[in-house]
Amino acid sequence: MRSEICWGGRGTVAVWPKNEAENPFSGRILRILDMNSMLTLIKKNPKLALGVVLPLILVALRRVINSLRALARQKELKELADEKRRHRDAILEAMDLPECKREREIVQMTATELLSRMESGDLSSLEVTIAFCRAAKRLQGSLVCLAETDFETAIAMAKQRDIERKEGKIRGILHGLPVSIKDQIDMKEFDSTCGLSCRCFKPAHEDAVLVKLLRDAGAIPFVRTNVPQCLFLPECFNAIWGETKNPFNLERTCGGSSGGEAALIAARGSPLGMGSDIGGSIRGPAFFCGICGLKPTPGRTSYKGIAVPRLNGISGQKIIPPVSGPMARCVDDLNLAMEVLVSEKAFKADCLVSPIPWDKSIYEKKGSKKLKFGYFIQDGYFDLCSAGERAIRETVEALRKDGHEVLEVKWDFSKLVWGFVKCMSAEGGMRGFIEGLEGEKLHPTYSFIYHMANLPGWVRPIVSTAMGLLGKARVAKLVKEARARTTYDYWGAVGELDFNKKQLIKLWTEMGLDAMICAPIGLPAFPNQQSAKCMQSCSYTFMWNAVKFPAGVVPVTQVKPEEEPYEGRPDPITEAAKIANKGSAGLPMGVQIVSLPWRDELCLLAMKAVEDAVKWRIPLPPMALPEED
Repeated sequence: MRSEICWGGRGTVAVWPKNEAENPFSGRILRILDMNSMLTLIKKNPKLALGVVLPLILVALRRVINSLRALARQKELKELADEKRRHRDAILEAMDLPECKREREIVQMTATELLSRMESGDLSSLEVTIAFCRAAKRLQGSLVCLAETDFETAIAMAKQRDIERKEGKIRGILHGLPVSIKDQIDMKEFDSTCGLSCRCFKPAHEDAVLVKLLRDAGAIPFVRTNVPQCLFLPECFNAIWGETKNPFNLERTCGGSSGGEAALIAARGSPLGMGSDIGGSIRGPAFFCGICGLKPTPGRTSYKGIAVPRLNGISGQKIIPPVSGPMARCVDDLNLAMEVLVSEKAFKADCLVSPIPWDKSIYEKKGSKKLKFGYFIQDGYFDLCSAGERAIRETVEALRKDGHEVLEVKWDFSKLVWGFVKCMSAEGGMRGFIEGLEGEKLHPTYSFIYHMANLPGWVRPIVSTAMGLLGKARVAKLVKEARARTTYDYWGAVGELDFNKKQLIKLWTEMGLDAMICAPIGLPAFPNQQSAKCMQSCSYTFMWNAVKFPAGVVPVTQVKPEEEPYEGRPDPITEAAKIANKGSAGLPMGVQIVSLPWRDELCLLAMKAVEDAVKWRIPLPPMALPEED
C-alpha cells in the first residue's frame, strides 16, 4: 500500500491512501487536515489536541513516511532494472559473432532436420550454434524477445560437441542442438526474473532439472527469453527487458507468458525452446506466433528449479499447478524434447515427477493409426471468432479425409472455465502478485484486472446486479465469481470443479475418444497492451489447466480479411474483442488438441495427425532471414 500526498494552499495537507493501481471502487475517502484549523483547536482545548488531533497528525506523518519509502523503493527497483538491461545490451553489442555462410539455410530447418544433418556430417554443431546466435542477436532489434544471452559459452560448448561426435561420444538425442530457455527456468549464473525488477542480479546457483536434462542429452542452452511482469498476462512486457512483439505484426502481441520463446522460434531464432504453462502460457504464444507447443500433464515433467513470481518464491496455489513443456516449429520436435524431459534421469533428479516412462511406441504409430477425435466450436464462455471456427472445421474435414473418425461433442465447457476463475481469484485482490513485486509498480496493463479483483465486497452484488439488469450476464457473473473466498467457499469451488472434471471424463470415455479438438484462444493475437481486456478469450486454454489434461497447439491457417469483423453477446468483453480483431488479417490461426491425463504421447500423436492431415506451413515472418549477400 502507498499514499499520494498533496500539499495545498494555506498549510492544507491531503492524504489519500492508494494501492498500486488506482481503484475507483476502493471506498477510500480523501482526508484533509487543515493545519491552521488544528492549531486553533489546540489553543482552545489542549486535551483535544492530545486525544484527537495529535493522533491524526501522527497518522498523516506515518503515511507520508510510508509514501516516501514506497517512492524510494520504486526508484531503486527502476534503477536496478535499467542497470540490468544496460548490462544485457552491452554484452550483446560487444559480442562479435563469427560469420556463418549457411545461416539462411540453417535457421529454416527444424530441430529434427538439424540433428539429422549434424549426424550425417553435413552440418557441425558449431555452424548451427553460430547461425542461431546471429539470428537471435539480429531479431532482438525488432522483436525485443531476449532476456539474457550466453553466446560465448554456447559456441565453446558447440566446439566440444563436435569433438565428442568425432570421437563417437554422443551425449543423447539432442547432441549439439542449441535451445532457448524461458526467463523463469533456472540456469546457473543467470537470473530468473519472472519479469520482476527485484529478481535482477540474483543468479541461480544451479540449473533447473529441465536444463540439466537438456544438457545431458547434448543440447546447448544459448539464450533466455522474455516474459510478462508476474507471468500473469497473455502478453510480454516488463520494466527490465521491455515489450516483445509478434513477428507477423509488430503492432500485435506475441502472447505470454512464454511469449519471448514463441516469437524467437517463429522468427527462426531458435529451433527448440522451453516454456511453462498455468493458464495457456505455452499454448497461447504458440498459437499467436504460428508454432507448436505442448502443455504436458502436470507432474509428467519436472518443475524443480523453475521460479515462482511470489514473495520468497513460494506459492500455496496448488489446485491448478504450472507445468513445463516444449515449444518448436513441428510436432516431431516436441516429441524429441519430451523423450528427454520424461526419462529415468528425470525421475531420479526430481522425486515429484511421475515415474511413467515415455512410451515411444505410441508416437511411432504416426501415419498408420487412425484416431477417434471429438470437437467443439464454442465453449459457452467466450464467443469464438469466425477465423477460429473455420480453422476447426477445416481441420475436422482434413482429418476425416485422412480416415480418422471425428464426432461433435455437446457439453457445457464453460463449467470448467468458471472453475478456473473461481480457484485462481480465491486469494483476492491479486495479493500474491502484489507482494511478489516487492515494491515495484504494477504494470498499467494490469489495471483492468486489478480493479476487478479489488472491488469491495459490498460493491460486487450492486455491480453484478446492475450488469445483469443491463443484459450483460457474463460480466455480471464475472464480477460475482472473481473474488476472494473463505476456506469453505474455496473448498466448494474445488469440489465443484472436480465433479465437472469427472463428468467430462465419463462422457469422453463413453464416446471412446482419443483426443479433443477446440480453439486455443477465442481471438488471434491481440494488439499490444490490450491483453487484459481480451483475457477472457483465453477460456479455451484455462479449462484444460483446471482439469490437468495435456494439451497442445498446431498452426493450421491464417486470418482472412473478411474474417476481421467480430460478433458476440452484447457486453464490454465483446466490444474489446471487436477492437482487437480489426486488422488481424494474415495472423496465424491454429487448433488445440487435448487428451486425457497421463496420455501425453497420445496427445502428440493426435497433434501429428492434424499436422499431417492439414499439410499447412506458416509463411516466414518478414524479419526471419538475414539479407542475402
